[in-house]
Amino acid sequence: MTRFVAPNLAGLAPPPAIDPSTYQQVLDARLADLATRLTAAGLSDVAGVVLTLETEPLRIGQETDSYFELLIRQRINEAVRANLIATATAGDLDHLAATFYGVARLLVTPSDPSTGAAAGYENDDTFRARALLSLEARSTAGPEGAYVYQALETDRAAVLDAACYGEEDAALYADGSAVLAPEVLIVLLARDGDGTPSDALLATVAAQLNKEEVRPIGDKVTIESAAITPYAVEMVIRHAPGADPEPLRAEARTRVEAYVAARRRIGRVVQRLGIGAAAKITDVEEIELAEPVADIDPGSKGAGFCTSIVITAEVTEDSWR
Repeated sequence: MTRFVAPNLAGLAPPPAIDPSTYQQVLDARLADLATRLTAAGLSDVAGVVLTLETEPLRIGQETDSYFELLIRQRINEAVRANLIATATAGDLDHLAATFYGVARLLVTPSDPSTGAAAGYENDDTFRARALLSLEARSTAGPEGAYVYQALETDRAAVLDAACYGEEDAALYADGSAVLAPEVLIVLLARDGDGTPSDALLATVAAQLNKEEVRPIGDKVTIESAAITPYAVEMVIRHAPGADPEPLRAEARTRVEAYVAARRRIGRVVQRLGIGAAAKITDVEEIELAEPVADIDPGSKGAGFCTSIVITAEVTEDSWR
């Protein structure tokens, strides 16, 4: 895994095309320009009134114009963001991905039907990452990213994540033997259940990656399941007296669910600090995390799977506020 590096779009600074001007900056510039023009016309007294008196009609007019100018600037900023893969969202991202990457948003079903979550389309972050990964597939599957993309695209509704390993990664097969060039090991994580792919899914992906137009001559491709590390989340959130615990619990659960879902990828560590940070919302004074007792590190070929989330709310004691 030495060649392909997914770009961290979240770490990019705002593009220079984005105008950072504030309302006050726009107003100050307009008032200064108006004062200069009035002074040049021999109306320096009026210029002084415009700059200091908030009830002056000329100033009020500039305030109104500044507000609408800022709206126009904001609309331009939004248009710039809508045309960048790093910042486009929703329908704008759909059009960018379809036009320049040839990728459509995926309709997915919840991996755990017991959660009661409704089926829906993949979120912007996942979709954006998959669109960028599609560029790797314009080569044969020799590059690491192309192998990953081809594995994901084999059955987008069934494959949640894939990882590619070669000899340079010092990777081992499930039986403990080393992956030696020109061998390629593909590890799969399924969407359904705990993430263990079925034999049928493994066979389907193997068939796709071994097609002549996909696999470079000489490569030997092996498909394995990711090793699943199950864990549970159990915590107590303590809140200030008077706060309604149910909205707090609901919001904390929503955020924790989002965190564990984002970490449900091959090789990603689930951190206790990350779980606690997700649950820390307004009016939550303390968090006592009982489970997991340590960070969940599934290894480079594994993935964590959250089996349950239990959040209890309690009122903090001895609070003088």
